[in-house]
Formats: sequence, C-alpha cells, structure tokens
Amino acid sequence: TPVEVVLEGPDAHVDGLLRIPAGGRLVIRPGTTVHMGAEASILARGRVEAFGTAKLPIIFTCGDEFRPWGSFALVGPGAGGSRFEHCDFEGGGGATLDRIECKGMVVVHRVEVMRFDTCFFEYNVRGDDAINAVHSEVGSE
Repeated sequence: TPVEVVLEGPDAHVDGLLRIPAGGRLVIRPGTTVHMGAEASILARGRVEAFGTAKLPIIFTCGDEFRPWGSFALVGPGAGGSRFEHCDFEGGGGATLDRIECKGMVVVHRVEVMRFDTCFFEYNVRGDDAINAVHSEVGSE
C-alpha cells in the first residue's frame, strides 16, 4: 500500500529524517507551521502537496533557533507533480541524504515537473543556496 503522511497544524514537528517513498504522498495542510528539529530533513521521492493560502500559509522553520535544520529534498521522477503554494521556508542549511549532496535548504533533484507558487525562501543558514534545482523542471509564480 502507498504511504501517505499528513502534517497538519497549527504545529507539526519533524525530527531526524522523514522519508516519503516513490509512490507515497506527503500532504501538508494550510496554516501548518512545521518545526524542523536540528539537522532534520524531509526526503520526498513521492509527491508533495503543500497548499497553504494567503491567510493560512505553511511555514517551515527551525525547532531550535540556534541550530539549523537540513534540507527539504524532492528527488526522482516519483516527486513529479509536487506543488507548494503559499509556503515560507526559513532556517535550513543543507544536508547529505542518500549520498545526494543537498546544497540548499530546498533541493529539487531529477524531478521532471513541479511548482512553487507564492513561496518565500529566506535565512538559509549554511550551504550554497536557499533553493537548488538540478536536472529538473521547476515552475513558479
């Protein structure tokens, strides 16, 4: 059976590594603040649906203000069709996940089509980029 993980708020917490396998789905509800623990990461090889709204954005932030979280990585064809709307990413810093060097807070690696609409990427604590896309087709508005 496919894996479905739902994060809903007002507060959700991710510690360690949250894996979404190919064929799985991660759903993040509007108005959810996702508190990422120190060095915590999300590795999505399946589809991500994060549909915040102007009044109820989705926020990814540090659970520990003195230690950054890792990366939100979308990897491979199974993550195709992922979509983020009204999401704010802050306080991440990159990670190495499954031998993939994630050079940013948000990483898109070998994903054919996905979108970030009305999203903000700020306060990248370390690493080269706030968002890094490699061999991928990423759209935004």
